Amino acid sequence: MTATAGSLDALFAPRGVAVIGASRDPGKLGSVMARSLAGFGGSVALVNPRDPDMYGSTGAAAADGPVDLAMLCVPAAVSAAALADVAAAGVSAAVVCGGGFAEAGPEGARLQAALSTVAAETGIRVLGPNTSGSSYRRSG
Repeated sequence: MTATAGSLDALFAPRGVAVIGASRDPGKLGSVMARSLAGFGGSVALVNPRDPDMYGSTGAAAADGPVDLAMLCVPAAVSAAALADVAAAGVSAAVVCGGGFAEAGPEGARLQAALSTVAAETGIRVLGPNTSGSSYRRSG
């Protein structure tokens, strides 16, 4: 199965997943998300620009296969930039896990609008913000 423009395959049946904001700290969302993908049958890239040697991965291109979905586990203030980066790298869907958007007031609403702008300009499909997505398992 390949993800096509306008489809939701990349969101619900990704071939590969990048965790943006992966962490070595077991209490952080990026670490929890990385651990939750242990049973995923596709490629996984763990990305943290402050820790480029994390698990031997430096970005989505370091995955051992295609990456269709990015799990954004980064603060609201950098989420739009991270979304733009993964879209530019060819990722076609993203789950924005973090909070601090419209529910947090005017500044959060501005940050949420920035996410919407990136999605509209790039065509990347977005689930969130404020979600942990769903469980990703690929059979076969």
